[in-house]
Amino acid sequence: MTVSLERPLPKPALTKKGMAVLPDSATMPRKLWTWDECRQLMDLGLLEESSRYELLEGEIVDKMWFNEPHVYVTSRIHRALLAIFGFDHVRVAAPVALAPRNAPEPDVAVMTRAAEEYLYIGTPPPSDVRLAVEVADATLSSDRAIKGFRYSEAGIPEYWIVNIPQRQLELFRQPAPDGYAEWQTVAEDGLVSPLAAPEAQIAVADLLPLASAKGAS
Repeated sequence: MTVSLERPLPKPALTKKGMAVLPDSATMPRKLWTWDECRQLMDLGLLEESSRYELLEGEIVDKMWFNEPHVYVTSRIHRALLAIFGFDHVRVAAPVALAPRNAPEPDVAVMTRAAEEYLYIGTPPPSDVRLAVEVADATLSSDRAIKGFRYSEAGIPEYWIVNIPQRQLELFRQPAPDGYAEWQTVAEDGLVSPLAAPEAQIAVADLLPLASAKGAS
């Protein structure tokens, strides 16, 4: 027997790449990956190590392409922290193995060890991170809710979000299992000093793009 539908089946929401958006993992369970499994995929050539992926909550996330304001701000942060901590202790967009199912890539991070050591010991643990920095535009909500929580849970002593839309720096300290106990907003005309170098001062305005910049992707 043929049954006529009053209206056709709804068209699924599509990503920019034309893929259907799946239901969330509560209604359609997914395979959750560990960082060790991701490394095995890279070793087998099944996941390109140079690609823009990071492991968040057990899912391999395809990071969006950075627009020009994001690239500019990242370079400004990198330069400012290099002047304080030196080349060997500042990393850009490199993974940190927070937990088996979380290996995010801070836009910039200040490390306790020199860069050469990671050639031998592999992906750094969170105990090696003195400061993690994320540049936020379209990613602001996840930088606060997901990465902020996981950085705190892992014990990273200081976390900055350089908030491009609101032209401010959000500073988080005193990590705890349920989130950072101390947080504050530093305005564009303010100064910030890293916990690991309290004598140094960085002008927030020096990290931000010009207010008149359009920032086309």
